[in-house]
Amino acid sequence: MASSKITPVHKSIEEVFQSGPYRIDFYQRDYTWEEGEVEQLLDDIFDRFRVTDDKENPYYLNTLVIHKEGQDEYLVDGQQRVSTLLLILLVLHRILGEITDDDLKGKRKYLENFIFVLTPEGKKVFRIIHDKLDSNRPKGEFGPHQQTLQELRNGLSPKLEGRGISSKRLAENYQIIYNYLSEKFKKDGNSPWDKALVEKFGDYFLNDVSLTKIEVEFDEVPMLFEVINDRGRGLARHEILKGKLLGKIEDDGERLKYLEIWNDCISYLKQAKRPGKGKISPIFRGDPETFLKRLFAGRYVDSEQQYTNRLGKDSTPYDREFLIREDRKNDPNLPYRPDQYLITGPEEIRDFREEDLQFYTKLLRYVARKHKNFPFLNPETELSWNLLFGSIHSRNYVPAVFPYDPNSDDSSDKLKDICTRIRALSFEEKRLRSIVSLQEGMQSNNDINESIYSITSQIRKKEGKWKPQDLREIFDNAIFKVIEDRNLEGKGLALTPERFSAESPPSLFKDVEFFLSAQTGLETRARERNLQLEHIIGLNNTHYEDEFGDALYDHRDHLGCKLLLTANINNLLGNKSYEDKLNGKDSDDKISYRDSGFIWAASLSRQYHQDRKNQPALKKFKESFSFDLKSYDKLGKANIDDKTTNIDDFKRERKALLYKIAEKMWIGNTLDDEGYPEIAIYPGHPGSKQNPTK
Repeated sequence: MASSKITPVHKSIEEVFQSGPYRIDFYQRDYTWEEGEVEQLLDDIFDRFRVTDDKENPYYLNTLVIHKEGQDEYLVDGQQRVSTLLLILLVLHRILGEITDDDLKGKRKYLENFIFVLTPEGKKVFRIIHDKLDSNRPKGEFGPHQQTLQELRNGLSPKLEGRGISSKRLAENYQIIYNYLSEKFKKDGNSPWDKALVEKFGDYFLNDVSLTKIEVEFDEVPMLFEVINDRGRGLARHEILKGKLLGKIEDDGERLKYLEIWNDCISYLKQAKRPGKGKISPIFRGDPETFLKRLFAGRYVDSEQQYTNRLGKDSTPYDREFLIREDRKNDPNLPYRPDQYLITGPEEIRDFREEDLQFYTKLLRYVARKHKNFPFLNPETELSWNLLFGSIHSRNYVPAVFPYDPNSDDSSDKLKDICTRIRALSFEEKRLRSIVSLQEGMQSNNDINESIYSITSQIRKKEGKWKPQDLREIFDNAIFKVIEDRNLEGKGLALTPERFSAESPPSLFKDVEFFLSAQTGLETRARERNLQLEHIIGLNNTHYEDEFGDALYDHRDHLGCKLLLTANINNLLGNKSYEDKLNGKDSDDKISYRDSGFIWAASLSRQYHQDRKNQPALKKFKESFSFDLKSYDKLGKANIDDKTTNIDDFKRERKALLYKIAEKMWIGNTLDDEGYPEIAIYPGHPGSKQNPTK
């Protein structure tokens, strides 16, 4: 088991900064404190600092945790706080230099003892070394963050480009502290420094501000950090994972190589943006946690239950689930199940570094860089993009669809292959979800999610050697199983009118809109946001209440009596009669089904058809599919005249037409060699009459 020794010692700031230099270990985050945290620390110190009397009023700053390796001291906890204390010392050093008083020269020189230290190599460095060692820089040399501090110490504006977040925060917080102390030690911006007050505060800061320095000897330092918070904020899971992985690599050169790869990948993931979304929509909400969880799921998870147990909650410690310490193998009191622990030694760590983290981050970079060249399946691009990286439903496809390839390059063939696989997989999953959800009594996602893991496992076994057409059998078998598990009458895929659900999801109407647009060339607004289902038969309409009586709600909620509209149009139409909704109350009324911009709604209007009777694509659509986009002038309880359609006939005909469209889209629609469906279901598909959505 891990051994440990903890030694706490109470120390003043002067005593703390007589040690060092303090190094930042590989598992630590950057220096990231911002103005709020810095000013809070200063406020706390000045709340205790007495300006008007000499009575001692010390301020205690909590703990500083140090891990010693030979002569080197590494910060385990307290980096943010102690780095800010060093900046306060630097600012005091500057202020003492700005006061033209020979008596203070000695104090300024004395202060340097706590800012700088000589290394064994004879190099003068700052007491905190924020630069983590890398393989291209010898141990006796230090990097850009030391340069930033040196430039601040010399009164220069730091050259921050390419130096990272720590340098940026060091420079910003240095100026924040200088401005703060200027307000405390000057009457106004142009007045001289209050020499006595500066001296008094400097003495107070060195001697009366203190903390408890805890030196630890612990075999699993990253694990120790896991339970220690810096002002209540612990390490993220991916940071703990990094520490644990690196801790298993004994060779320094190999460890540094891994560290460089890890930092490069994680840095990119923190900044990655979804294509087309600009700077406001991070793919993974600004951190790589989702990426790693999806990656682990795709590589190692085989069932919904495994996902739920290991990765399904934000608090799930995946760094523990997928790692095992060697001591657990031989401890009879701890359960050891080798099939459930996946990264156990240097070889597995090397595979994870090269075959998982680096390869799939590179793939993400490639897709993000080339996204304008991707003819995505969905006109909004979201389905295909999310499918590749991070969809809540397709959370484990990526490693199965794109297995590790050591010879992967940036060729045009690779781009074509990625496009083909994304399109094929996107269509097949959409097809699976649509067929299942359109079955009577099958609206729950729970009917589908478990099958996704079986599908992923089968695709993974193909090791990337598959064509779009090969997916159909895999997905069909999943559909068969879901339907059989629900004991529905009939076998196989048959989506009969009898099993066509009256509670079909709103997504059906959006799919129908895109299909009609692709096949007729007519425009649709289905890609807009804030869409709602519209009930043709309105409530609180006395005419319908009198005519339909108790059957009003049955008519209103029937699948054939529903449409897709924007929320704005839906609200404006309200509970108007069908006739008024259809074409508006008069010729100037543009709030109507006819002018809604939705084909399924507008096609109810006779005038809509007359305005487009010479459009060849619409005529060809009716001939090719034998679909009658029939207009209906009036609805009623009975066919009382030529313009009135019985409501029961209307419902049956509209539902039957929805079924025919769904059957055409999903049942026999096969994929071509490029992953496109043979019958175009989205504008922009080969064979569609509409241009791709921009």
